[in-house]
Amino acid sequence: MRSVTSRGNGVDIGLYDETDAAAILDCLAEGFGFEPDPHSWHRLFFENPAGDPIILIARSGDQVVSHYGILPRRVLAFGEAGLAAHVVDVTTRPGWQRQGVRTMLGMEAMRQIAEGGFLVGYAFNNDQSYPGSVKYERATALHQPPVMIKPLRPFSAGLSYLGERLSLGRGEGAHNAPEAAIAGPLPIDASLAHAAIASGGEWKRPSFDREHTWLFEQVDGLPRIAVIRDQAHMTWRYPGCAETPYLHRDVKEGDRVVATAVVRTTSLFGVSMLLLMDWMWAEGRRNEGRDLLDDAVEQARRAGACAVAAMAMPGTLHHRLLRNAGFISVPHMMLPKAIHFVVRLDRPVDDPTPWMEPSSWYLTWGDGFLL
Repeated sequence: MRSVTSRGNGVDIGLYDETDAAAILDCLAEGFGFEPDPHSWHRLFFENPAGDPIILIARSGDQVVSHYGILPRRVLAFGEAGLAAHVVDVTTRPGWQRQGVRTMLGMEAMRQIAEGGFLVGYAFNNDQSYPGSVKYERATALHQPPVMIKPLRPFSAGLSYLGERLSLGRGEGAHNAPEAAIAGPLPIDASLAHAAIASGGEWKRPSFDREHTWLFEQVDGLPRIAVIRDQAHMTWRYPGCAETPYLHRDVKEGDRVVATAVVRTTSLFGVSMLLLMDWMWAEGRRNEGRDLLDDAVEQARRAGACAVAAMAMPGTLHHRLLRNAGFISVPHMMLPKAIHFVVRLDRPVDDPTPWMEPSSWYLTWGDGFLL
């Protein structure tokens, strides 16, 4: 660890180096309650095409007692290409909580982000981490990212969801999956006939090339702030390995990719469903984009899913097209767990208001890492 500062209780705050890997994984295991996979950790943090992470740790002796991860994300914001700081996997060992360690890490993270020249910082917070982000790190809550559902088997979905809600008090259910980026992606739900969709021929393991870079450069309806979804990003985010949970389909005109989508099957909130992870089309190709969405819905129906779920910020074109296709927004009070999307500007701007408008942000399931 490269030490940055020390506290009177013997805790050193510093930046990660390669000798800290095992101690970090041990901290993440205790903090999130699962056994992290070293390969998944390395892929998430060190194979990111946007560059090296900032990993801050608090160490007491040989033990890492708190961890704060920052992933650089290449973004296009108001016509300017730059980096955003995506905060992930912030945790403190139970025995070290409420001792100011997490606050110290957050303050040092703000300094590191400011020096790193990031355009903006953001995070997806749960109810536990949300107050600290707002109070100590000057983050602003924009909107709880809206989950949008298209019911396919409403009665079955209702029964499954009710069972999930009732299980909250028993410590059961999918809502207890570790809330850590390195825990993702959640495994394939075999009961949803993932293989049946893949066997149809159109939806295959993810594979991306320069055509997908061109597609993002020509994408229709892109909000003012978006992670750059080019070949490098899509290949990192959606691996094409044999055990991948993702399925991918392009619409082509000749060799040109004019629309693309990535989906996966899972059980979310107790309901078996198909998730629309990413969905893009080129300018002038909105009909092809709609056709791709319709096909994803049809594949979900054939696979026996109860619903198709997507995420899109209100006021965006994607949100409007999903509503036109029969998707409805799930009230936040009905979700087993809240997700708070928080944003922090890390450089002076003339008018911060547009950065804080939900309609400025392009967000999908693919912007997180658990699913």
